Amino acid sequence: MIPTQQSDISSTWLDQALKGTLSRDNEITSVNVEDIGTGVGLVAGLFRCQLTYKNPDSGASESVIVKIRTNDPGTLEVAKMFQLYEKEVTFYQDFAKLLPIAVPEVYFSDFNPATHDFVIVLEDLKYLTAQSQLIGATEPQAKLAIRNAARMHARFWGRDREPPLKGYFSLVAPSFTLKIHVGFRNSVKKTLDVFGSQLSDSSKRLIKYFGENLAGCYYEMAKGPRTLTHGDYRVDNMFFGNPDEEEIKVIDWQTNGIGAGMIDIVYFMSGSVETDVRRSIENDALREYHTITCEEGGATWSFEECWLDYRRSFIPAMTVPVIAAGELSYEDENAYELMVRGL
Repeated sequence: MIPTQQSDISSTWLDQALKGTLSRDNEITSVNVEDIGTGVGLVAGLFRCQLTYKNPDSGASESVIVKIRTNDPGTLEVAKMFQLYEKEVTFYQDFAKLLPIAVPEVYFSDFNPATHDFVIVLEDLKYLTAQSQLIGATEPQAKLAIRNAARMHARFWGRDREPPLKGYFSLVAPSFTLKIHVGFRNSVKKTLDVFGSQLSDSSKRLIKYFGENLAGCYYEMAKGPRTLTHGDYRVDNMFFGNPDEEEIKVIDWQTNGIGAGMIDIVYFMSGSVETDVRRSIENDALREYHTITCEEGGATWSFEECWLDYRRSFIPAMTVPVIAAGELSYEDENAYELMVRGL
C-alpha cells in the first residue's frame, strides 16, 4: 500500500517499508508523524516521522522524512500533467548514485502509474542547515550551489542520446514544451490578478509576451547542449553542512529532466540570491561554471557565449514561478510569500 494521507503513515507500514534497511530485525513499535510541508512542500505532502524501536539501543535512525502525493485536487492535476511524482521516484532509483553531488539517502520508494500515488522515505537532514529562500543564499552558499550544479551538468553534458539519459524525461521535447506552454498561458491571468501589485509594469508585459512565445524560446534553448537538470534549483531545496568541507545536499527532484543546464543557474540566481549578492559573485561564479563544464564535461563554448546564454536564460527562468502562482494552492502565508519571492 502507498500512503496517501498522514494517517496512513503508521508504525506497521513504516516497519514493512524499512525492512532490510533501518528497521532490519528491530521492529518499529510506534511513530510520531509531524507535518513539515505546509507552506514549504507546494506539490506534495512532507512529514517527519520520529521512530521508536523494540530495541532502542540499535543505533538505527531516530527519524525519517516521508513524502507522499498532495490531497489538493488542482495541485494533484499539475503533478500528474508534468509527471512530477514519477520523475522523482525514477531519479532516486536510477540517477541519484550517478551524481557528483550529494542527495539524501532513500530507504524506500514506490510509484503507482495508474493513480500517480507515490511515496519516498528519505534520510532526515535535520543535522544540516536549511536556508530560507525568503532570506536568500549567502555568498559562500551561492557559490557552492553553482559549483555543484556545474559538476552535475558537466557529468551529463551533451550526453542526452547516451545511456542513462537516452529516453529519459525531456524538458525540451516538443510534447513536453506544449504542456509547459499551455500551463503558462493558463496561469498568466491568475498570476497577474493575484500578484500584479507586486510586479513592475515591465515585468507584467514580459510575462504576457512570454506566454505567447514560450514554445519558440524553448525551441531555441533545445538547440544547445543538453544535460540533466534539477528544474527547481533554489536554496529551499538545499541543506548546508561544514563550510570548510563545502558540504551540501540537494533535495526535491520532482522537476528533474533533460534540459538546458543554464536554466538551473539562472533560476537559482534570480530567485534565491539577493540582487547585491548576485552582482558581486556572478562574474566569478559564471567563470567557474564555464571552466567546470569545459574541463569536466567537454563543453566547447567560449566564456562570452556562456555569459550570453546566462543573460538570455533569465527569460525562461520565469516559467516555474508563473505556473506555480497560477496553478498551485498557496493559502498558507509562507507559501504565498514564496510565490512573491519567486516572481
